[in-house]
Amino acid sequence: MSRTATITGTDELGLRGLNGDHEGVLLRVAHRELLGRADECSIQLHDPRISRQHAEISASEGALWVQDLGSQNGTWVNNTKVSRVRLRLGDLLRVGQFRFQVVVATETQSRSVHMVEEPTASHQLVRRVGTDRLSRPSELPLDSWLRQISDSEEEPDFNPSPQLWAGLRRYARNAEVLFQASRNVQHIDEDPGALSRVVESVVDFLEVDRGVVALVEDKPDSLRPEVVVYGDRATPETAIAMSRTIALHVLKDRCGVISQDAHADRRFDASESIIATPARALLAAPLVAGARVLGIFELSTTAPGARFTEQDLELLTVIASMIGSALHRREVAQEQEATIRLLQEARKSLLGTQAELERTERLARIGELAQKLVHEVSNHVLPLQMAELIKERYPADAEMASLIDGIMAAGESLETLASEVRAYLHGQKFERIRSTMKLSTVAHSADRFVRRHEDVCNHALELLVEVDPEVEIDLIHLRQAVINLVKNAGQAINHDEGRIIIRVWQDGASGCLSVSDNGPGISPEVAAQIFDPNFSTKGTRGSGIGLGVARERAEEHGGSLSFSTTPGLGTTFTLRVPVASPIAAELRPHRSLNRTINPDESGPDEATLLFERGRSLLDEMDPPTDAS
Repeated sequence: MSRTATITGTDELGLRGLNGDHEGVLLRVAHRELLGRADECSIQLHDPRISRQHAEISASEGALWVQDLGSQNGTWVNNTKVSRVRLRLGDLLRVGQFRFQVVVATETQSRSVHMVEEPTASHQLVRRVGTDRLSRPSELPLDSWLRQISDSEEEPDFNPSPQLWAGLRRYARNAEVLFQASRNVQHIDEDPGALSRVVESVVDFLEVDRGVVALVEDKPDSLRPEVVVYGDRATPETAIAMSRTIALHVLKDRCGVISQDAHADRRFDASESIIATPARALLAAPLVAGARVLGIFELSTTAPGARFTEQDLELLTVIASMIGSALHRREVAQEQEATIRLLQEARKSLLGTQAELERTERLARIGELAQKLVHEVSNHVLPLQMAELIKERYPADAEMASLIDGIMAAGESLETLASEVRAYLHGQKFERIRSTMKLSTVAHSADRFVRRHEDVCNHALELLVEVDPEVEIDLIHLRQAVINLVKNAGQAINHDEGRIIIRVWQDGASGCLSVSDNGPGISPEVAAQIFDPNFSTKGTRGSGIGLGVARERAEEHGGSLSFSTTPGLGTTFTLRVPVASPIAAELRPHRSLNRTINPDESGPDEATLLFERGRSLLDEMDPPTDAS
């Protein structure tokens, strides 16, 4: 039995994953490895068709073995179900959906052929057979004898000579080898071990020491061994040596060659049928695919008295031609796969580009809409500033003053938002101006703003100030966070005795503002997603951004937003911001207006003109009373 080997006789075999999680991974087998789904398996394979302990891979006596452990779906080697078998280089192991190839586990082997320069007298080129000179079956003496038997109407005198018996056996064995080779070469492009099995069958049939399939690289005398197979009597070599003279004859002349040692008996020099090679015999044939020569298939032996015939060369030439065609198909298939991958990547890139263009177009439309929205918001905010005139005109009306404060706060928030969006659209940096103030200022401002909101007005709203720390904040932004929390609290309450508490206190270096409700609380499933963008439990009534905005505002101030909840009793959201330092309080003037500053701005702006016009109209409708 022949052995598939690598370049050196000391290389160890391993498994390389061909798909799944182990694709491209080299698995070395030190002693014993278990394959399966169980945690104790050193090679875990997650596939329901694989048993918990499916198979065992073991290394012993310099060989690699696989043994099925009574699995339900079996262990397969080269598409054959096995119980225990020795693995050879190139074998294909399949367990469930996972496929592995037997490869060399060490990295020391050479990947080139050592071309030997031999004197011209060392070898004698005895016979060359091209693919166009192969004998047809009808030209063989054995075929003629068989045809005579089949054409005869009488019982033949069946007494063949020993030579005819030998020819008959050889004819049958040749047919068997060709059948095995033709069956295996069909799978070279999909089964890495198929080529090795073809070479093994020829090495076993002709009982030679070594069979080599070597492929041409950049030039004819530069070869790379694809498969090396040794007979039972041979010792694996530390390097693959091939005659440069023989290789060039085969590759350049595209012909098969029988070679013998020049020191062999000279009486066989003129023979065209049987060549005696007591020292070294060699057969070589080209791997041809159309007009291309892909490589060389070489057989050699040093056995005393070994003989090669022209029929051996013809057999080798036919099989080499089959291998050449199969390797060409493999190349084409690999090129097609590479082209398909490139096309898929190009398609993916085009789809990505198309998606990006669509996104850019949407963003452009959104930007255009935002510009229109900012313009309209700015126009509608200007009249709100006249509310201050009403407050000045009726200072004694506390209820009106409270309403006007809410209107003015809303106008200021809208103006700030419009300025921020405008700055973003023009690629400018919007400067947020923070002021040092009591934290209760935020609570009172939010209370006035949201108390009459439809989601809050039907519940009892309380404001408790236990300790009132000074904080350095952007009032408008932080107020928006508190407003969102109060509105969410109101929306969460599902009974008629709703209660919302805004509480202000201090915890160490943090100023704390909490919003509590006596609603149903938050379930663990909702709590896990409460701050996720666009997540809402309110259906069309909610956008899913309020809590995210609130947390963003807290974090912008160097603080945080957290919550605690008790099912059936309610929820508390707590906003924390750093307490202002005394130095910061002295250096920061109190300013509550955020706006982008135009350095080219001069003269009264549209807001001022509209404000003055509103004052005039108000005076006309309700002239001031003469105090005298």
